[in-house]
Amino acid sequence: MRFQPVFSFGQRIEQKERITEIFQKQIDNVTQIMGQHGQTAAAMEVEKSQLKKDINDWKLKAEQPKCKQSAKDEKEARIHEMEARLRELEKVQLVSTCTRRLQALNDAKLEKEELLQDLQAGQRELAGLAEALQAGQFEGRTIAGSKEDSSRINKLRH
Repeated sequence: MRFQPVFSFGQRIEQKERITEIFQKQIDNVTQIMGQHGQTAAAMEVEKSQLKKDINDWKLKAEQPKCKQSAKDEKEARIHEMEARLRELEKVQLVSTCTRRLQALNDAKLEKEELLQDLQAGQRELAGLAEALQAGQFEGRTIAGSKEDSSRINKLRH
């Protein structure tokens, strides 16, 4: 009884290369998402800077001696309100940024593990196929492009 592979070595290698390309595209997508999160954080930073500027402007206006006490009290109250809003915004921004980064990191770790498992499985399969080829289990059967398949197998081994 002869061993008859469902796919030739070349087809299996091409299939593994396509899978590798798909994984590379997924990694690129995760990288793009992380860049988008960075842009969102930058926009929040701009808003934070504007709030700080507004607070400083109000502080300067509140320090002017010409103002009546009631106007001064009103301005102080607004300054305290804006400072409280700024602190809250900073907290929300920090939690949001950390959460996004943690999620992206966890996603990247999971994807890395999956890629490593797939890569190891592919390497084991290719090593098994190469051993089978070297052991002569194909009993002289000619495979189209066998020189090309052999060179691919040798490249993957090294």
